[in-house]
Amino acid sequence: MSPTRAADPFYAQYVLGNIGLVGIITLVNTGITLVVTPFIPKIIDRFGKKNVFQFCGVFTVVGGVGLFFAPANMFWLVLLTLAIKGVGASLINTVMFGLEADTVEYGEWMTGKRSEGATYALFSFTRKVTQSIGGAVGAWALAVGGYVAASAVNPSPVQPDSAIIAIKATIGLLPAVCALIAMLIFIRYPLTDARFKEIRNETETRKLAAVAAQHENPDDFAPDHRA
Repeated sequence: MSPTRAADPFYAQYVLGNIGLVGIITLVNTGITLVVTPFIPKIIDRFGKKNVFQFCGVFTVVGGVGLFFAPANMFWLVLLTLAIKGVGASLINTVMFGLEADTVEYGEWMTGKRSEGATYALFSFTRKVTQSIGGAVGAWALAVGGYVAASAVNPSPVQPDSAIIAIKATIGLLPAVCALIAMLIFIRYPLTDARFKEIRNETETRKLAAVAAQHENPDDFAPDHRA
């Protein structure tokens, strides 16, 4: 679980003062995904996968910082910044699967071997590991902030200011910082759409040349999608 989603109930209860608002927060996060996702193919066609993945972090940074500073009594601003941050998350969570497929082509171009299974297994493993780390980071932030857990004796504890700041940082600043770091790292990502087309065309040319040289059936060189 991401630290943002894990912090939603804490944010609703202790920052906004109403645990019932967690439903609206979840609805905004889900709703913005449903709105944005159908337009992603056209956005990618216009700007390219690398640019979309890199610069969608801007939405996460703006929305996350805005959410951290949004006053609790301005609920419309809270929802607006959540929606802005959600646009970035929607783009990231969709485009990364297209980028993963591109790396398969890149690997085949570099090594002459196609390995969808191994590539996706590694991709899936790293996602699960980082999701686990994200949940742990959220809990760690609450502990550092001095969060007071509810108990039978004190079912509705009053949180110290440090805990409120930790909750707001977890739901807003932490995603913004991670997005900024990712954007900086991704500058060196080599596969622009133009470069990917060159690699794919070169790979296909190699296959055709091998077929012509060995007089073999082109189907023998077709990628094995059973991996």
